[in-house]
Amino acid sequence: MPASRSGSRSWTRSRFRRVSLEAFSERTREWFAGAFEGPTEAQTQGWPAIASGEHVLISAPTGSGKTLAAFLYAIDRLAQQRCDQPRHINDPAP
Repeated sequence: MPASRSGSRSWTRSRFRRVSLEAFSERTREWFAGAFEGPTEAQTQGWPAIASGEHVLISAPTGSGKTLAAFLYAIDRLAQQRCDQPRHINDPAP
């Protein structure tokens, strides 16, 4: 592969990594950066669709990060809600 295409592909991956993780809280982005080399293609393509609130179907090979793509966004939102709106155990759910 020519150097220019390889360099372009690297830049594109870096750009997608930055853009796809921007939807998450700082705490989640830091965790992800420490736990993984970067998002997979299934994740970079899936997260914007998941964030839109529409129904999403991710079709990708086993081990491509589909489950993490689906759950990380929801877990991040729950963690933010919990931090933004502290409740006591006996408080009714919002």
